[in-house]
Order: sequence, then C-alpha cells, then structure tokens
Amino acid sequence: MPKHTHQYTRIKIGKNKRPLMKCAVIGCTHTCKPELAPGRFSICNNCYCEFVLTKANIQLARPHCDNCTVHKTKKSGVDAIRKFLEGVH
Repeated sequence: MPKHTHQYTRIKIGKNKRPLMKCAVIGCTHTCKPELAPGRFSICNNCYCEFVLTKANIQLARPHCDNCTVHKTKKSGVDAIRKFLEGVH
C-alpha cells in the first residue's frame, strides 16, 4: 500500500478493553498506542483535512481538527447586564 496520512479512530480491544488508535483507511493495518499519537498527522474525520493530533484530540472516538470543533463560548457578565438593561426600557 502506498504511503498515506492515517485517519485515526480510537478503538478498545482485548479483555481489558485497552484503547488503541487505528487507521480507518481501507486496507491499512496501522495501529499505535494513544500516548504515542500526539504530534502525528491525521486526517480529520469530519472535513477530511490534514491536522496534527493533540492530547485533547486523542480522547475522542473519531478525532477531528480544531476547525470542526464546536467551542462553547463563555458569556461575560457585562453582556448579561447589557441584555438585562435593554429589556427593562
């Protein structure tokens, strides 16, 4: 099989259900331990772009890039007060 960038997924195998990172590309049998995955290139499981795995990514069953991650935004107290005061008028 020609060289390619792996598209990692997190699987659990064996009696003790130990986690492994496995390539999801058809015909590829590559696996690695999750603690060795940060810093490796992977294909995003959502947009199929190449990105670098981080400790946060490898916790996911199907790692994806930061562009596909939905971040919760923290509302500041000033915004809440402004909305409250606008509703009073």
